Amino acid sequence: MMTITEQNGATLDSIWQERLTEQFLQFARAHVWGWLVRWNRVNSCPLPEVDLEDILSEILLTVLHFKLPEGASVWEPCLMAYLKRVARRIYNRFRSQRRIVLSLDALPPELLPTVSIEDTCSQDEGAFVQAVAQQLLKMPRHHALAFLLQLESELAECLLQAGGAALERHLACDALYELVQGAPLPDREIARHLQLTPRAVIRARQHARERLRNCLQAIGA
Repeated sequence: MMTITEQNGATLDSIWQERLTEQFLQFARAHVWGWLVRWNRVNSCPLPEVDLEDILSEILLTVLHFKLPEGASVWEPCLMAYLKRVARRIYNRFRSQRRIVLSLDALPPELLPTVSIEDTCSQDEGAFVQAVAQQLLKMPRHHALAFLLQLESELAECLLQAGGAALERHLACDALYELVQGAPLPDREIARHLQLTPRAVIRARQHARERLRNCLQAIGA
């Protein structure tokens, strides 16, 4: 059983780690976007801004797993090197995917890949949206909102309509439709509405995505 001193020490450690992680995220936001814009400016096949935003979100998720090397006394240069390595790898992956899409766009219609009816999913789009809406109902409120408010507004509205009054009651968010119309919202704004830290918002969205991924894989099995 922990003593009061040990409990206080554990609480302080938790608060310190939370603040340090927030510093890591602020540092990443301050540097990574500039790198992405510069790399994109000199790229012969530049990515659209929405892809750069997706890359930034993915990088911020990796920051949550950053561990300071043993023996390091200053974290900034360590995190800087880590971010540059991760950002370059993710940017190159998105650029490769973009090249594939552009290559397909350049093909004449008769040479484009075709999909037969047997290859398509048996669930129609409405059933898919309904399945996602039902999963949002089953997950914690802040997980569902962290996920919903970073979707494109059109998709977020479809999910709200599919979930109906039950989903609205579950989300219990003032001005919900106004927020959805402005989606995707930045993590800091979502955090303000949920009264959480941006780090907590990112982790909540990660949990929501994992739950949805498992559910949709089960549906498609």
